[in-house]
Amino acid sequence: MMHGFLRWIADAVRSIMIGSLAGVMITIFANTVSFLGNLNSHHPLLVLLMPAGAFITFMLYKAMGEAYKRITSTAIDFIHDGEAEEAGVARPGHNGLRITPVMGVVAYIAAAISHFVGASIGKEGAGVQIGLSASELIYRIDKRIMPRGKRGRGDYYLMCGASAAFGALFGSPVAGTLFGLTFASPDILRIPAFCPSLISSYTAVLVSSLLGIHRMVIP
Repeated sequence: MMHGFLRWIADAVRSIMIGSLAGVMITIFANTVSFLGNLNSHHPLLVLLMPAGAFITFMLYKAMGEAYKRITSTAIDFIHDGEAEEAGVARPGHNGLRITPVMGVVAYIAAAISHFVGASIGKEGAGVQIGLSASELIYRIDKRIMPRGKRGRGDYYLMCGASAAFGALFGSPVAGTLFGLTFASPDILRIPAFCPSLISSYTAVLVSSLLGIHRMVIP
């Protein structure tokens, strides 16, 4: 029982770390694209730069490689891999790509360019990619510090990152939690990951609120 309690505490600490980092990163991201979007609306001629913005974004992703184009699908693959490993089932067909913390930076730059020139790409996709990158950074730190048997599950990290990002963007921790739990497979609700995802989402919402995030508002 004590071992299980300590394990739960360790997972909660990891969730808080993911939520805190994601909250900071999402605040920077949301405020940046909000500022650039307002700048574009006040200077309509910036739309003439859209072809240049599209070209720069294309070249950026081309230079960074295939993995940077498929952050979300790669995360989904890893979540499915984690579930299969837990169940003792082999999953053929993995794309072989890996998520890196730098992917969040690339998503941030691409979204900033798009909003500056007036392209309508939204914030949710890039925001979730930033959250996934934040969770991957914490996961890599965990792997360096903790022995193998005491590390957190990689698929839970990714779900926590997605939950934290979505919750911070909309200021809705419960919606963020449900998104993180189901975005890999909408028909599966991963109950064991509920508490870690909920803690990450609430932490991200709290941190981003304290930092003055510009929230997405649904009319």
